[in-house]
Amino acid sequence: MTARELTASERKQTRELALTRCANCDKTTGECLLLECHCPMTDKFFTGTLCTYLRDFVLPGNPTLEAALTRQTANLKACPICGEKFPANGRQKYCSACRDKARKMKSAQRNRKYRQKA
Repeated sequence: MTARELTASERKQTRELALTRCANCDKTTGECLLLECHCPMTDKFFTGTLCTYLRDFVLPGNPTLEAALTRQTANLKACPICGEKFPANGRQKYCSACRDKARKMKSAQRNRKYRQKA
């Protein structure tokens, strides 16, 4: 499976599962007791790698999220700027990493066109 960007609801559900059901995550600080640092699953944006404990023991309790995180979904779009795959969320055209870059490019093009008319 290739890495893809998580939707907002998938990020929220993953964070809630890590904080409430993961035995290795400290509920008050959000730190992983095994890694002795901030738990990477609480603010995860891409599904490149998953915590093995979360994948093997916590995700089976939520089959829809498990299917979304472990299997490739059909509604993936390719970002026209970087080519990365991300889940289609409405009319979203660019991935979150390229969204600002695309907005700046379109704004510059629109301003150039406006200045040529004047």
